Amino acid sequence: MADPVFSERYQHAAAHDGRYDGHYVTGWRMSENFCRPGCASRTPRPSRVVFYRTAAAAHAAGLLPCPRCRPDMTPPAPELTTGDSVAVRALRLIADGEIDRRGVSGVAKKVGVTPRHLLRAVELHADCGPLDIARAGRARLARLLLTSTALPMRDVALGAGFTSVRQFNSTILDLYRVTPGVIRFGPRRAASVPREPGPLVVRCVLPALRPIPADVFADLADGAVPEVEEGADHWFARTVRLPHGAGHARIDVDGSGRLLARLTVADLRDFTPLMHRVGQLVVGWGAAADTVQAPGATDQTEALIRAVLRRHAATPVARTMLGGMVAALGEVTPWGRLFPTARAIAESGSAILRGPRERVDAVLRVAGALASGRIDVDAGWSWQALLDRHAVALGL
Repeated sequence: MADPVFSERYQHAAAHDGRYDGHYVTGWRMSENFCRPGCASRTPRPSRVVFYRTAAAAHAAGLLPCPRCRPDMTPPAPELTTGDSVAVRALRLIADGEIDRRGVSGVAKKVGVTPRHLLRAVELHADCGPLDIARAGRARLARLLLTSTALPMRDVALGAGFTSVRQFNSTILDLYRVTPGVIRFGPRRAASVPREPGPLVVRCVLPALRPIPADVFADLADGAVPEVEEGADHWFARTVRLPHGAGHARIDVDGSGRLLARLTVADLRDFTPLMHRVGQLVVGWGAAADTVQAPGATDQTEALIRAVLRRHAATPVARTMLGGMVAALGEVTPWGRLFPTARAIAESGSAILRGPRERVDAVLRVAGALASGRIDVDAGWSWQALLDRHAVALGL
């Protein structure tokens, strides 16, 4: 207890203070479990407790998540996911599935550091390495799919980001000490239901650190772009552009402040990035004081273009201009239209956009820079950092 940080965390855990859920987890040396600080289970004496900044770190240490408080399903606190440090940007990219698509070296390249530097930065920030973070994230999504759907195991593995069913089975057994079948059905066996052809639809409760206000979507609904977004005080829905195709998300807030999600993807591989982007859009924006993503946007290209328009026009005018771009340039999906790509806006925007020349030029300038690659955007950057980083070069 001589360590003031340990002493403070122990006091929070002993008091079962749920305000610190997501800031760290409490590991129990004797039982080999880990809990949220707010878990109602009795806290052991200090000599039998160890704290980790993330659930992934506790998993990496060989501990099992408490079945009572489910700390592995708790979203991280805003302090771990906001800002634009190397570690935070890497964590966002990992959550978006970048490490599954390009590996650790690909994440390091996007962040602009060497793999060794990336490893040190992430370990210092999260108490474990990038591969541990990715592995725990896949297991968490797999558990969500196992308990929320009747998908065959192969589809669960693919949707959660695993490269094979063997890797999926091995990871679940290692992190949870049970097989995927036991997580889904309990000790009694039952058959999975074959997935029907077509888009994957998942209904689940999104993890949140605290109850969400019922009117959290009011501002999003007021600025909703026609054919891309729609909503009211207590629900919001929109189309989402994903790495392998289109997707759709609808989020409702129930009477107890839970976020009820209906997530749809055309390609199973896009379930991981859809979960991450919806989480940034809704959970991060609605429940945290800071925001990573621009309100309403689900990728940084869209966020920049919307931010530029909001700088040059009032919300109703910006909404009208965005609606015109979507109607003319947005790709059609079964759920509406996707927000146009930067290339489409740069090539055809001058014939569509109306208004003061300064406003139109600003949008075309940003779209052209995005399309040519002069502005490097990815899920690692916060939209505000991108705007500040390139404001001078773009004349904004």
